[in-house]
Amino acid sequence: MQNLVKPKLTLKKGYVKLNSERSTLLNKIKYMDNYLLDPESLGQFIDELMKKKPLPINTPEELNAFREQNIKELDAKISMSIFTSLTSEQLDDLNQNLNQGSNITPEFFQNFFQNAGLDLQSIITDTMTTFGKQFLGGQNE
Repeated sequence: MQNLVKPKLTLKKGYVKLNSERSTLLNKIKYMDNYLLDPESLGQFIDELMKKKPLPINTPEELNAFREQNIKELDAKISMSIFTSLTSEQLDDLNQNLNQGSNITPEFFQNFFQNAGLDLQSIITDTMTTFGKQFLGGQNE
């Protein structure tokens, strides 16, 4: 069995950067970048995965592009894992608040997800672990 990379998380107040192409709701979110998960953590996690898997990449440019692609993919998977953990009522509430736009601050997102009862640490860790297994198994090439 391959030695899996254990996700190392640096949590910040707020939320995670979102992939804005996933839905209308995600398109509206602009203030969530870098409030919960330190982007450096995603990069370090991908770097560790890349060290464990031989890659058919010849140039530093290709390596960097591959790295950035996987960081974006992991970021999007984390975001979707969090949003799919919300109930439809919670999503509607979030959407209404985003439409109003007046109280959209890092504290708003922090309070919203805390009040939603989500274990963000667990959701993020599980998503990163699954991503790492898929990456090392060849499914992210």
